[in-house]
Amino acid sequence: MPKTVKPRNPETSQSVHFKVGQVFRHRRYTYQGVITGWDVECAAAESWMSQMGVDRLSRGRHQSFYHVLVEDKSVRYVAEENIDDSRFDVSTSLMSLAGRHFKRWDEPSRTFISNIKDEYPDD
Repeated sequence: MPKTVKPRNPETSQSVHFKVGQVFRHRRYTYQGVITGWDVECAAAESWMSQMGVDRLSRGRHQSFYHVLVEDKSVRYVAEENIDDSRFDVSTSLMSLAGRHFKRWDEPSRTFISNIKDEYPDD
C-alpha cells in the first residue's frame, strides 16, 4: 500500500501544531514520547474513539492526533491537547529507542531529525 503524503499547507499549519521528531511529555500520564506522524483530526475507528473517550476530551475528535513512539517501546495515538512540549531532560530510554527510528538528535532544536520525508515532507 503506498504511503499517504501529508504536506503542510495553511489548513494543516493552523491545526497541526507539532512536527514529526518533536519530543513531548503526556499531560495526564507523564510519559515521554516522540512524534512519528500526525492526522489533522482523529482517524481511529469509531469503536476505538468510544473506548478511549475521545469525544469526552475538551477538543474532542476534531483536533490533531499524533502517532507517537513512547519510552516504554509502545506506539500510541495521542490527542494534541495531551501533548506538553515544555523543555525537559529527555530520558535515556527514549533517546536510545528514537535513535533507531530517526536519523539523529538535533540538540539546538531539541528534536529528532526525521528520515520519513517522503510521508511528511515539511516536518
